[in-house]
Formats: sequence, structure tokens, C-alpha cells
Amino acid sequence: GEKTGCEIYQRNAPIVGTIQEVELPYTFSFDFSVDLSKAAVDVNGNTIYVRVPGPRMCNYKLSIQDNEVERSGSLVYLSPNKYTEIKQSLEQRLLTETQTNEQYITDAWNVTVRNLKALLTSVAQANAVNGGFGIEVVRDDTLMNTVIIDNEPAKAFVAANSGLKILPTEWVTEDYAI
Repeated sequence: GEKTGCEIYQRNAPIVGTIQEVELPYTFSFDFSVDLSKAAVDVNGNTIYVRVPGPRMCNYKLSIQDNEVERSGSLVYLSPNKYTEIKQSLEQRLLTETQTNEQYITDAWNVTVRNLKALLTSVAQANAVNGGFGIEVVRDDTLMNTVIIDNEPAKAFVAANSGLKILPTEWVTEDYAI
């Protein structure tokens, strides 16, 4: 997707009012994706259920049309540090707005469902053993990858990655040779 707009930064002084106004035309490009490596398939009756996690924003880029930036007011100069601060603030605001925009998420989900149904339907039709199965794509945000590693490296891995945990019991016991 893409958003375009113009961010207006104002600097005001008591009594005098606006002493600086900067207009920054921008384009914010973004993509949502679904991690199909986490997909799971179930069959119930004559329906195949494909469970996939919901769409997540995966790429974004803020572009400022620097040659179109307009400055006005008695303080026209804008320091490089202030310019960077304004751009970073704008990028963070746009990122948060986009990640939480239900319409973008719904649209990405609808594209995912349409594409998966088309793909899987064509696979089923090409398969000689079609069997009359229907296909349902079900959103499942609880799907996750599993990693099995030794306890000490696991502690460091969990500390560096939020949302991960170590199982309270051993998964398997192995003999080591030295």
C-alpha cells in the first residue's frame, strides 16, 4: 500500500506566534504479508481447513520529497538534527497508524484468502483424486515455530526475543560423548 500526505511542523514563540513552518510532502510505502511457513492443514468431512497466521506489516519506507519541502516564517533555517527528528517522528507515527489500521489488515487478509483458495482449488482440480473437497482458509494467530536447543543457549535466545519461553520440563535427554 501507499499513503501520501504533507506533514506540517510549526515552531511557535510566545507573543510572536509562529516563527517557523515547514511543510514536508511524503510518501509512505508499506506491505503486509502472511507467513505461510506457519500454515497448518486440517480436514473435517469434505472440507480442508488451511489455518494461517494473520497479516503482519513486513516492509515500509518513508520518502520525503526534499526538493518540495517548503519553509516559511522568520526562522527559515532548519537544522539537520531537527529535520532528522521530524522525519523520524513522522515515520514512527505512520508506522503505528498503518500497523493498527483494521482496513489495511482486513484487505491484506482478503487478498490472502482469495489467493490461497485460488491456488489450492487449482491444485485440487489438477489432482486426479479431487474427492469433492471444499477449501476454507482460517486465520490462526496462535501458530508458531518451535526451536529445540540446549538449556543454556535457550536462556540467551529467550532473553533476546520477546514472546518466547522455555518449556518447564525436558523434551528429550541425550547422551553426550567428549
